[in-house]
Amino acid sequence: ASRRSKSCPKTDNPRQPPRLANAVPSRPGRPFKSVLDPKRPITEESHNGNIYLLKSRGDGIQAWHIPIILNVMAKMERQTTRSGFVNPDTIWGLEEPENNLELSNAFKLARQICGFSTDIQVLITSHSPAFYELRDDPNYNAETYCLVKDDQRITRLADHDTAQINNDMGILDLITRYVSEANERAKEQEELVNELRGKAITARVLVLCEDENIGLLETVLKSSGLTDDHCQVLSYSGCGNIHGAFQLARLIKNIKSPETKVVVHRDQDYLNAEEIEELRRKAKNADSVLFVTLGNEIESHFLNPDYIAATTGVDAADVAELLDQATEAVVEKSYDALSKSLKKPDGTWGYKKMIETYENDPERYRDSKAVLGQLRQLLHEHHGVTLNTNVAHESLRVDILADLVA
Repeated sequence: ASRRSKSCPKTDNPRQPPRLANAVPSRPGRPFKSVLDPKRPITEESHNGNIYLLKSRGDGIQAWHIPIILNVMAKMERQTTRSGFVNPDTIWGLEEPENNLELSNAFKLARQICGFSTDIQVLITSHSPAFYELRDDPNYNAETYCLVKDDQRITRLADHDTAQINNDMGILDLITRYVSEANERAKEQEELVNELRGKAITARVLVLCEDENIGLLETVLKSSGLTDDHCQVLSYSGCGNIHGAFQLARLIKNIKSPETKVVVHRDQDYLNAEEIEELRRKAKNADSVLFVTLGNEIESHFLNPDYIAATTGVDAADVAELLDQATEAVVEKSYDALSKSLKKPDGTWGYKKMIETYENDPERYRDSKAVLGQLRQLLHEHHGVTLNTNVAHESLRVDILADLVA
């Protein structure tokens, strides 16, 4: 115990163990504090006080430079070929490019390399699903082969079961599918962000719409005072889920204008109050406003007797009666949609619970899209009018949206 290693400096306090310089961060708790605070980047502090982003670890920044540099070299070689000589072809051979990369970044690198494969022949050896699953992507003309060391045979991977390959590689198929799906969402979000970079966002409010068809939402926005001069609407359906929309909201603030107000639209579907409140909290953390529809879809806002009376001239009392008939006419569709949200883990659902839930609040749980379609038909049959949902009216006003104009 009295002997000291030459690599360990002496300490003044004999009870204090020697300090191993450079061994650990001086404040190892810092990363965890950052995780709990979404507004702070996740960082690590080194012994000399420098701050490093943990998200940059295993990000492949060096690996990403390699194909870019090689591509430039290949182009230069083709351009400098003398007249009368055959233009050279370039072949890349990459051995396990996924090494030292976090799995999601390996997927990004795979896409980047495939982007160069239209002009350059690329041969890759890999143990990562980021590369051997490229055969399933229709955007890339990738051929994948499997080499089994024991029998020295090379066969097309298409002849193998992917789950078995993952198992042989020691990769859980469940994890692989999860990462693949997350990678697809990230790719779609990246494409949307690139599209945003080329657009000028001059409006005070940017609305991210869950649906590709934004017509009904635009009517609600105009009814709330958000005219074309005030806002732009962009569909985020390609992001796959609302959590991607929140990430997109943060990116919009960073790459465009911090002054722009971002609204994230979400159909209520069959979310409960706790789930909606959790989404509102996440929207606030993303510096955005969450707009949740009255019923399960945006069509629920148009099941409004005052709105229909004002835009068609039909008496509001008559509209209310037709609305009740339309709701009853499609009740089986409403039951079916609701039952799917109440399924038990064993795949069954309680019929009694479903009926009670619906009867307690039919306006909340009715299939708004089906009801609106039925109501259109009844209005035409009984009054000879056509409901035009492109007309804005104050009866559709949503306070949370109107407040953005003030």
